[in-house]
Amino acid sequence: MLETNDIQGLILSGYGSQRFAAYLFLTILDGVEANPWLAQLSGRITGAANFDRQRTTSTNIAFTYKGFVRLGLAKETLTTFPLEFVEDMSDPSRAQMLGDDPDTWLWGKPDHRIHILLMVFAVDQDSLDKLVAAERLATRGTVDEGDRK
Repeated sequence: MLETNDIQGLILSGYGSQRFAAYLFLTILDGVEANPWLAQLSGRITGAANFDRQRTTSTNIAFTYKGFVRLGLAKETLTTFPLEFVEDMSDPSRAQMLGDDPDTWLWGKPDHRIHILLMVFAVDQDSLDKLVAAERLATRGTVDEGDRK
C-alpha cells in the first residue's frame, strides 16, 4: 500500500492539466537560515494524498546530496543514501557508464552548487508567473537561484 501522505503529487498524477512549468535550481546560502523557509514551503508542497485533479497550481521539491549536506543532516543519516545519489550523475565513472559527457552539460557539472530543485506547475502562464514570483520572494535571503554549474 502506498503511503500517499509521504509522496509528492507529481509522482502519482503527472499534473497533466497543468501544462505550464518552471524549474528553479537553488543553492542554499546558509543551512540554518534555510530551515524556516523549508518549513513554510512544506505547507505548499502538493501531496499525492487525496490529490485534486482540478487544482490550478502545484509545487514539488527535490534535493541533491550536496543540498542535504548543506542543510546539516547528521552523518548517520547521510550514510544511508545510496552511492549513486551521493556521487551525483556527473561522477566520471557513472557518466561513462551512462554514456554522458558532463562537460557538455549546461548545469549539474561535477562542481555544481545545485542543492534544491523547486518545481512549480500551473494551468496557464499567468498562474505560473505568479507562483514563480511568490516562490522567489519567499526564498529571498535563504537560497540563491540560477547556478548553472
